[in-house]
Amino acid sequence: MKRKETIMENVSGLKLEKEIKISLADAKELGLAFRRKREEKGLSLETVNSDTHTSLRYLRAIENGDFSHFPAEVYLTGSLRRYAHYLGLDPSKLIATYTGFKAQKIENDKSPADTNKCDHANVVLPLIIIAALLAAGFLLLRTGNHAPAEQNKAPVEEKTPAAAVVVPIAAGPGELKLEIKSRETSWVKVTSDGTMVFEGVLAPGSARDWTAKNDFTVKTGYAPGIDVKLNGFDIDATKGAQQDVNSISLNWDSIK
Repeated sequence: MKRKETIMENVSGLKLEKEIKISLADAKELGLAFRRKREEKGLSLETVNSDTHTSLRYLRAIENGDFSHFPAEVYLTGSLRRYAHYLGLDPSKLIATYTGFKAQKIENDKSPADTNKCDHANVVLPLIIIAALLAAGFLLLRTGNHAPAEQNKAPVEEKTPAAAVVVPIAAGPGELKLEIKSRETSWVKVTSDGTMVFEGVLAPGSARDWTAKNDFTVKTGYAPGIDVKLNGFDIDATKGAQQDVNSISLNWDSIK
């Protein structure tokens, strides 16, 4: 009551404007300051309505400290500013007072909810942890039960793809014979006298051969994985290779 009496005693002039920021603590007191100042000036709400173009409903809401009648915050602050300016009060101080009151109200309304959330978390979190532990135990138990069955299974023998059976080509008089044997899976492309005669992947252990009149070009994706021979002479497929990829040209000079 003492705080309200301070406002009642200081509703006029600058003294009200100085006291309003520290004395007003709720919406009712804020509305009371407007009403007392209006009555001091001998003004009716109808006159204020006519002069400020603020609806009577909004004016009554301000003086009663009931801000629920305003559809949005912008309407409320605009009406407070316009009414304060009309009465000769400091609009910025009144808006600051309202803002402070609103912030305090939000904080007060928020505290119980936050407490409930914390209590809820304190109950739910242990339950989640217990459920996770039970699920982990169940999975371990289930894995343990299946482990012997997995161990008793006969090992599956991995089968290596059978190498393709290729009939060797005999080199005729004045011909070059190229032989490639794959030790590891390798992509190979062979060109004979300018014509591509093979492109594909050679499986480990497979061997292929071709003939040419003048020259061969061999491209491979994994040079260390193949052995190359030209007319029985060993050819280094890795010579000049870049990161195991290589392209080599072979002709009669290659076996001199």
